[in-house]
Amino acid sequence: MNTHQYTDQEVLFRLATPDDEALFEHVAEDVFDNAIIPQRLQENLKDRRLHLALAISNGLIVGMAAGMHYSQPDKDPQFFVDELGVAPGYQRRGIGRGLLQLLLELAQGLGCKEAWVATEEDNRPAKSLYASMPNSQESRAVIYTFTLS
Repeated sequence: MNTHQYTDQEVLFRLATPDDEALFEHVAEDVFDNAIIPQRLQENLKDRRLHLALAISNGLIVGMAAGMHYSQPDKDPQFFVDELGVAPGYQRRGIGRGLLQLLLELAQGLGCKEAWVATEEDNRPAKSLYASMPNSQESRAVIYTFTLS
């Protein structure tokens, strides 16, 4: 799975591995919401259920999509796309689509029968991307968050 790589528009798309910590020293602005926390990065890269798809241009991470696979005792495995970010200078070039496609291919290879993602109602670029993907279906949900101290 980690060997699945392809190049498009001078951008390499690949899955992060536990050996990739050094890559995260070179991340374009606004790819992640906040600065990388080394301990959290190590935890994430080592957890076999967490996955990071990366878009890399000239050694710089210009995009990422994070997801996780999970199962319930009564359901086939599923894949949750948690987050997708592309640096502003690289947007509208198919990078978000490439990252999402890489995660969906991974999910299928893991035996997942369904993948899902949530976004804000007013996030038109994300909604447009997700709606344009093959076999996508929009469904409505109400989301509750719980602040834990």
